[in-house]
Amino acid sequence: MCEHDASTAQGSGGAGAAGKVGGAGEAGMLEGVAPAPGVRAVVRRCVCSGTTFEEVNQMLRRGLALGDVTAKTGAGAGCGACGPYLRLVQRSGRTAFAVLPPEVLRRLDQGP
Repeated sequence: MCEHDASTAQGSGGAGAAGKVGGAGEAGMLEGVAPAPGVRAVVRRCVCSGTTFEEVNQMLRRGLALGDVTAKTGAGAGCGACGPYLRLVQRSGRTAFAVLPPEVLRRLDQGP
C-alpha cells in the first residue's frame, strides 16, 4: 500500500487549485481527472518497502529501468498498490500524487 499524508495534493505532483490531477506532462493520462472523492491525502512512497517516489525518480534519472528499481528497492513488489503511481513517476518525473479513484488506477495498470 502507498503512504498517504494529510497535506493537500499540491506542488510536485498533486492536485492543483482546481482539484484536478496531472496534465500534459503525463501524456494526458490524468488530464482533467479529479482525485478520489473526499480524499485529500498525497501518495509519496511505497509503504511496503518505504521507498519514496523521489528515490525512485532519482534512480530512473540515473538510467535504471523501473523493473531494476523494483528489484533494488522492493517498491512495487509488495501489495502492488503503488504500481500505477510508480509508472506515473516514470512517465512524468513527479513524486507526489493525489489519491486516485480505483477506475483510474486500473486504467493506469493497463498501460498507455
